[in-house]
Amino acid sequence: ELSRELDYSQKEFSQPVLDMLKMVRGQAAQCLGDANTLRPLLICARLICRIFFSLNALGLSEHVEAQLKDWMEEFHYLLKLETSVLDESDPEKESTLDAVKSIWPWGANLASSCDIGTSDLCYGVGAVQGAVCENINLYMERCEEEFQSYLGTFVQVVWELLLK
Repeated sequence: ELSRELDYSQKEFSQPVLDMLKMVRGQAAQCLGDANTLRPLLICARLICRIFFSLNALGLSEHVEAQLKDWMEEFHYLLKLETSVLDESDPEKESTLDAVKSIWPWGANLASSCDIGTSDLCYGVGAVQGAVCENINLYMERCEEEFQSYLGTFVQVVWELLLK
């Protein structure tokens, strides 16, 4: 029963959610210099990553497996995303990326430390990257075989993020 529901949910939601992420990414790429436009797009991207996590937390259906390359391309782009428009200008305050690093390792739950509208951690690039890292961690733990071909790429990108 649960397997059927999982399959149905992934079949019905994974493609529309992927399409939404592609649309949000495209719009975000056009406004990297505009904080007021970028902020809500990053909130959407983070929420889409959380939906992806929820859809895949119990396993991987053939529907998502068929889309895995597209999902990984989107996640890779989000991990490489850089913009200084949302950076903290006060050196005494914690930047969004530093906040993400402080809740590392990947097993730390970014969602539980995030209240939309009250924390910079929730709408910065780092929040999206943290959610992507949670998705990567999920795949490393649950779908190791399917994720193996992407592992090297993501290890390199995450390592670069941690060294910033």
